[in-house]
Amino acid sequence: MLEKLGHPRVFLYEKEENKMRRTTKWKCLRRFNKFPEDLENDSGYLRAMSPSFQFFIDINRSNNQFVIKDTFTMKEMVNIPKDLMDIDEEKPLEIMNRFKWVDD
Repeated sequence: MLEKLGHPRVFLYEKEENKMRRTTKWKCLRRFNKFPEDLENDSGYLRAMSPSFQFFIDINRSNNQFVIKDTFTMKEMVNIPKDLMDIDEEKPLEIMNRFKWVDD
C-alpha cells in the first residue's frame, strides 16, 4: 500500500496478516524523501510506481532524462532514451499521460 499524506510524506507499507487471530498489520517498508509528485495527476491512478512497487519512474534533473529507479535502494536501473520520452520536447506530465507499466 502506498500512502500519500502530502509532499514530502509518502510511505510504502507491506501487509502482514495473522490468519489465526484474523488481524492485519501494516509494516512500513519505506518513507520517500523525494517522491516524483510532478509526474502524477489527480486521477488517483498511480503512474510513477510499477505494479509490484519494486520500481518507480523519476526524472534525472542533471541530464533532463527519465530514469527507472529501484524503490528500496534508490539506484538508477535504466535510463529511458530521449527518443522515447523527451522532456525538452514536451512537459513531463503530458509524457506521463501516455506512460503505462507493462511489467516489472
